[in-house]
Amino acid sequence: MADRSKFEINGKIDTSQSVLSNIEQLANASGCFITWDPNQGRYSVIVNEPSTPVAIFEDNNILGPISVGGTGVSDLYNSVQVEFPHKDLRDATDYITLTIPSADRNPQEVDNQLTISLPHVNNPVQAQLIGNQELKQARVDTIITFRADFTANEVKAGDLINVTNSQYGYANKIFRVIQIEEEDTDEGGLVFNITALEYDANVYSTAGLEYDLRTKITGIQSKITNEVLEAEDDIDAGASIGRLLVANAAAGLFNSLLQGLFGNRTADGNLTEEEATAAEEASALLSGAKKPPLTHSASVTEICEGGSVTITLTDDCETCFFTVPDYDYEYEITGIQEADIDIPLTGTVSITGGTGSITFNTTVDGDAYETLTFTCGENSTDVVIQSPQAYSYESISASPSSITEGDTTTITITSSGIADGTTKPYTISGTASGKVTSPALTGIVTFNSNQATLTVVTNNDSVYTGGQSLDIEIEPGFSNPCAVNDERTISVSVADDESAPPADVSCDYQSVPIVWCGTWDGTTGYLKSVSAQASANLPIVSSGGTAVPSAISVTNANTASAAISIDSTVNVDTSVAAGMNIDVITSFSAPGSGPYLPGTTTTVKGY
Repeated sequence: MADRSKFEINGKIDTSQSVLSNIEQLANASGCFITWDPNQGRYSVIVNEPSTPVAIFEDNNILGPISVGGTGVSDLYNSVQVEFPHKDLRDATDYITLTIPSADRNPQEVDNQLTISLPHVNNPVQAQLIGNQELKQARVDTIITFRADFTANEVKAGDLINVTNSQYGYANKIFRVIQIEEEDTDEGGLVFNITALEYDANVYSTAGLEYDLRTKITGIQSKITNEVLEAEDDIDAGASIGRLLVANAAAGLFNSLLQGLFGNRTADGNLTEEEATAAEEASALLSGAKKPPLTHSASVTEICEGGSVTITLTDDCETCFFTVPDYDYEYEITGIQEADIDIPLTGTVSITGGTGSITFNTTVDGDAYETLTFTCGENSTDVVIQSPQAYSYESISASPSSITEGDTTTITITSSGIADGTTKPYTISGTASGKVTSPALTGIVTFNSNQATLTVVTNNDSVYTGGQSLDIEIEPGFSNPCAVNDERTISVSVADDESAPPADVSCDYQSVPIVWCGTWDGTTGYLKSVSAQASANLPIVSSGGTAVPSAISVTNANTASAAISIDSTVNVDTSVAAGMNIDVITSFSAPGSGPYLPGTTTTVKGY
């Protein structure tokens, strides 16, 4: 669907009112919010439309509590009445009423109507859309306020955010930021005060909205049936009346309208002279009414001669919130000859219920490359028609089709229509392409007798990857819609030579003694026993690292030859960069006469 304005402003601005008051009136007519942006020092517009969240707020970046406010069930609106100047009634005041179905209301919810005045909207579709949106928005009016840290720096008014808070049961609940203020803390940091409105994508749904023509049939006399206005009005009302008749025709009310205007038919069912004159004038108005443009969707945009094309056409109406009447559109086909397709180059296509299609077949005549241009409803679509190509690729195979790294496979390409000695480019890609030792990953192959081969050699990289693949393609980017066969690509699986993946490596910390104490005999001064007095969690590796004692004992206790024996060790990783510096003994010297155990130490990061 083509881009267009969603809302229009049709009304007078009261210059006696303040600028802000008038801006708010225009914002209401456009489905927008007006908010003050303290960062830019000016008011800004928030377009109330569907979007996606740009930031996440949860306990780690919300500072302090969340304040929540909203409307109680007894104050919820469940209907809306919109007052506006209706363009089909010469901008006379009209009303639209929308109601929330009983099934969608809360238990014990009482009737409560919201009243909206839209003096700057004279389009009933726009008035209905805004009323529907405001009513649904009023039912999801939870407002939250909270303070956030610097992560809110890029958030601006109008953005959607996700909020997670267990206290309120919010799990990535979506809100729209209405206001955000920056605050400097005493410590020199930034804090952001955020006010946000609950978001619900259903607010923007147009399901169930209909455009009702306002005539005496619906209880209000419009211009077409008001003889006093017709007598006083000497301007040409043809275009306006035509739009009304078009809308009536779309609703199946055309005959009823004529009957209401000019009375019943004659007894034999024929139109009276007055009715016939009115019908003729109405038909002229209908024929002169502007048809909406059409969008195109072609089943294919490039075909071979003899192929079929279907172009689907969809109306692109001015408002697109109600169905336009059925129309016949004229089309024109250029860029080819009459004999190239099986339908006329000019004609009409019917649009029923907003859509239609046209199908045609192309003729096999061997003409060179042609571009067919189909124009209808102010838009065009191009379809490229190609003649049969001189060659094609019949098949491609790999022998073997599954290999183990270090093996070789041969790719065979069979073609038709390729002269001997012709070269064609190839590419080798895929997750195993790094294992290919020959040929180069890009190059050429030579065809003889409509066949070419490519030998692919791989190496064993001794790295377990769980299996990979090679993708071989001949003549990359080649497009041949006219070929019966176009087999140019093949995949070869490449298994690992290793029988199993290496063992998992994980971070492992263990409590290791770091402070050892001894007991010396008070009489002899010889070492009698040792014990661990303090431990620390140190990073352990299965192999390598530095050996640190985990258990020690005394040999020849309480004698002159007493010595410290290391009974067991653990391998500590001294390369770890995180943690506290801890000195551990790696070997012990002669115990001496106390009071401490001497030895060699090394520094390890632990906790």
